[in-house]
Order: sequence, then structure tokens, then C-alpha cells
Amino acid sequence: MSAFDVATARSSLIRDGFTVIRDAYSARSVEEIVEIHRLLVAALDDPVRPGDRFRMDMGRGLAGAGPARLSQHEIRYASNLAPRLMATEVFVRSQRLVDAIAGPMHFAFDHIIFKPGHSATTTPWHQDIAYRKLGGGAHAGGLARLHLWIPLQDTSLEQGCMEFVPGSHRAGVMPHRPFTRISGTLGREAAVPQAGERVACPIEAGGLTIHTPLTLHYTGANLTPRARGA
Repeated sequence: MSAFDVATARSSLIRDGFTVIRDAYSARSVEEIVEIHRLLVAALDDPVRPGDRFRMDMGRGLAGAGPARLSQHEIRYASNLAPRLMATEVFVRSQRLVDAIAGPMHFAFDHIIFKPGHSATTTPWHQDIAYRKLGGGAHAGGLARLHLWIPLQDTSLEQGCMEFVPGSHRAGVMPHRPFTRISGTLGREAAVPQAGERVACPIEAGGLTIHTPLTLHYTGANLTPRARGA
């Protein structure tokens, strides 16, 4: 693993609202997460029922697209279903990373998003804070709360890597409109930014991105035959 530059990551988060850290985890530690991920995703063979606390299909209706191309499964509170996740090198190292960047931080939530090959579904532009009480609160700004995105394989733009709008975290909470997912739950989406405003962050397995709850971000459709997990 490469050396981790705390000052660079912190300044990027303050300036841009996100940072990219490469080679944060060993190949062995990522494979450990992949194996747990496989076991959890295997349960998705059963239909997702309305009101399921742990599973949902984040896909949304698109004209002319069949159901198989729309699916984007999410497993919420993955560490509740597989408690050994908390003791893995990836979780332990992640805690150390955010503590080094922003001071001691409390773990609050984890999930796994599984996007099959040739999935037409995107995760639309949004700020994570829109899924909490609009208007923010104590953790709305600064680095008091950080969100990590950890790919389980090399992830290109074509496979749906993270994209961000630098500096968007300084604009406050933006207007979001609701939309309905396949599973019946409500999502929220913000206006699509201009092409020149967005920055794509393709990344190899072993790396991660970190962003604030106010940072506008998106992941595109998976145009490849290979499934994408994160």
C-alpha cells in the first residue's frame, strides 16, 4: 500500500468536497470484503419485498428497458447482516483514515450497492444530506461527517465510477425532486450539472473516494458485462 498523505486528503475535502485515495487497502483485504459481499448478494435471489429494511432495488423505470437492465440492488446495514465486516482490515483501516483526516469519527451506516453488467440504472446526481432532514444540522458542513465509497473491483467510467462536482459542498443544500424506485421506495435527485463541472474518478480496487454529505455526486450506468460492487 502506498503512503497516505493526510494533509493532501484534508485540503482536497475542504476545497473540493471530495478526495481520492489510491492503494489504501491490500489486495487480500479487498478480496475478504468481496467474499462477504458474495454471500450477501446471494440472498438477492429472493424477491425484494416492500418494507424490507435491509434490501431494496434502487433501479427506476426507463422507457424501453427491461427489468434485468434496471436492477441495482442495495444491501443496507451490511455489517448488521455480516458483523465480521467490522473486524476486517478494510473497515479498521477506513476508520483510521477518517480519524487521521478529520479527528475521531463515529461509524454510523454502511451499505453495498450491486450493479449488474449492462445495468441501465444510474445513481442520479444528489447530495447525501438530501436523504436526511433537509436543512442539515450539526453535521451538514465541514468535515464532521464523511462518506466513503470503496469499489470491490477496478471501476472505470464505463462501469459507473464516482463523479463529483468540485466545490458543490459550499452551495448548501440544493433542491432535490423525488422519484420512485422499482422497490417502491423514494429516491431524490438534483439538477444535472454542466459537463464541464463534473469530475469522473475511475479507480482501481484497493482505493476509495471520500466526500462530504453536501458534495454533489453521481454514478453512471454499468455499460460493461462485468458486475460492479461498492
